Amino acid sequence: LPDENGGTIRFARHLTDIWEIRRELKRTEEFFMEELERTRKQLAHKEELAYKDSLTGIPNGRAFEEDMKNLLVGYKKRNMVMAMIDIDDFKDFNDIYGHEVGDAVLKQFSRLIQENLHRKGDSLYRIWWDEFIVLLESDDFDGVVKKLNTLRHNIFETPVVIKDKTIPLRIGSSWGI
Repeated sequence: LPDENGGTIRFARHLTDIWEIRRELKRTEEFFMEELERTRKQLAHKEELAYKDSLTGIPNGRAFEEDMKNLLVGYKKRNMVMAMIDIDDFKDFNDIYGHEVGDAVLKQFSRLIQENLHRKGDSLYRIWWDEFIVLLESDDFDGVVKKLNTLRHNIFETPVVIKDKTIPLRIGSSWGI
């Protein structure tokens, strides 16, 4: 049974009054239901973290694998375009300017891509350090290629911003479609 300090205690006591027994059972049930709900929330939070990149907040490689399984076994066939993206010379951002700049580059890069994914079937994943995958649902391959090329160019033209300070760096990237 729960004690006043949030722990549990076990005791044997002779209960003779049926109402007292019911009260004890109700308290015990409420305690275990609260514990169950708390545990469910913790599990849901941990599951969410398991599928999100902790730095950028976007889905990670595990989420990509899960989404690909669902996409491949799905009953509804959809036309998808996949772009694999690598930030050019990312190691230099960290080595020359420090990890704070490297982290800012990754955050800004993923944010700029996300801002351009408007359709329900479009997704962005961070697969590894500086590697990303974009999945786009589309029947217009040439249109998607044009959109992605424009996005790549726009990202390059956007200077890196850290704590409201603009740094004269450009994020180059290679995109395989």
